[in-house]
Amino acid sequence: MSRQQGQILTWLRTVPGLIKSADPRPVTLGLKLMNAVFEDSFQLAMLRAAIDESDPPPDFLVYRQPALRPAEGVRGQGGRGPTAGRT
Repeated sequence: MSRQQGQILTWLRTVPGLIKSADPRPVTLGLKLMNAVFEDSFQLAMLRAAIDESDPPPDFLVYRQPALRPAEGVRGQGGRGPTAGRT
């Protein structure tokens, strides 16, 4: 695992709790997870860190797999259809 990946996972495990504990009033916290750099196994690790390993976990997640991953020759993913990313 790269240093960047480790830092991202640490952030996902710790920051939701810091945000929720910063205010005595109830806070609804959502995270948008999107990563265009690392492989699919890291996408799953991010979801697990945010949901299973943070205390407390966020109230909701928005997840998006990017439509373009040019290094892998992938185009048209992410629910936008086969023409996504065409110029």
